[in-house]
Amino acid sequence: MTSLDTLPASWKITRIRKPHFEMVRLGHKRIHWFSLAELPEQEPLEELIETVLNRSPKGVVIRGCNDELAEKLCHFNFKKLFIGQEAVLNLHSSHFEKKSLKELVRRGKKKGRVREIQYTTLAQARINKLRWESPHGFKPQLRHLFRLEFEPDDRCFVFEFPDGSWKGAITVSRAAHDKIQTELLVRHRAAPPGIMEALIEHIFMQLKKEGFGCWSLGEVPFIRPAGSHWQMKEQIIHRAGRLLNYAYNARGLYHFKNKFNPQWKNVYLCGYPDISFFSLWGLFRKSNFSRLALTTIPGLRRIPFIL
Repeated sequence: MTSLDTLPASWKITRIRKPHFEMVRLGHKRIHWFSLAELPEQEPLEELIETVLNRSPKGVVIRGCNDELAEKLCHFNFKKLFIGQEAVLNLHSSHFEKKSLKELVRRGKKKGRVREIQYTTLAQARINKLRWESPHGFKPQLRHLFRLEFEPDDRCFVFEFPDGSWKGAITVSRAAHDKIQTELLVRHRAAPPGIMEALIEHIFMQLKKEGFGCWSLGEVPFIRPAGSHWQMKEQIIHRAGRLLNYAYNARGLYHFKNKFNPQWKNVYLCGYPDISFFSLWGLFRKSNFSRLALTTIPGLRRIPFIL
C-alpha cells in the first residue's frame, strides 16, 4: 500500500473516493505534469502509478518527491533530478528555543491574535485579497506549484489585528496520517515583524496538541546540501535558480524557514520515461517562472519568446 509519507508536495489526502489530478500539458509531445492531486487515504502506490501512466502514456512529470518516493518511482523506471529541499518540523521536538525567535514571537503576539477560520466563500475572498496585498502580490504569480487559494478541505489560520484586519495567513492540508503540509503562506506588506513567527508558533502548538507527528513548511527550490554532487541537468537547474533569485528570492525563503531549525529533506523532480530539456523548459513556462523573470529581471524584457 502507499506509504502516505511519500506523497509529492501539494498532493493531499481528502475524503475523495477516487484520485483526482491536475494535469498540465507540456507542449505538443503530450507529456503531462501531474502538478496537484487529491487522493483517498488508502490508495496503493502500484495502482496510483498505473493510473498516472495510463492517463499520460507519452510521458509524466511529478515535482516535489522526497528521497523515499523518488526511489520508489525509480523502480517504475522513472528518472529523478534534485531540485531543492523541504523544511520539516518535528512536532515532538522543540523548534522555538532560540532567543531571537522567541523575541519575534513575543513581539508578534503583542499585535493581535491567531485564530483558525472555517472555509466560506467570504473567507476565501479575504485570503485572496491578502495575497494581492503581500510584498510580492504585484508580481506575476507562480502557477501549479502549490495551492494558491483557501480550499474547502484545507485548514486556515490567520493573524488578526484588534480592528479585525488580517495581516498574515497560512493554509495547511493533510499529507499523511500524521503529517501536515503548508499550502499557502502569505503576509501583508504592512505587517510588523513577528507576525508570521507568532502564526507558525501557534499552528505548531495546535498540531502538536492534536497528535500529528510532523509539519512541512514547504519546499525551497534551488538550494542543495554542502558537498553534494550534481549531474548536468541538476547543475543547470541550480544555476538558473541563482540567476532567478532577483525574481524569486529562494535564498530569503530559505533563511526565513531555517530560523525554525527544521530538518531539511531533499526534493526531486521525477519523470517517465525521462526528464528532457523540453520538459524542463515546459515546466519553466507553465509554472509562470518565465513571466516572473521577464517582468522583474532587467534585460529579459527584450526576450519575448520566453513567454
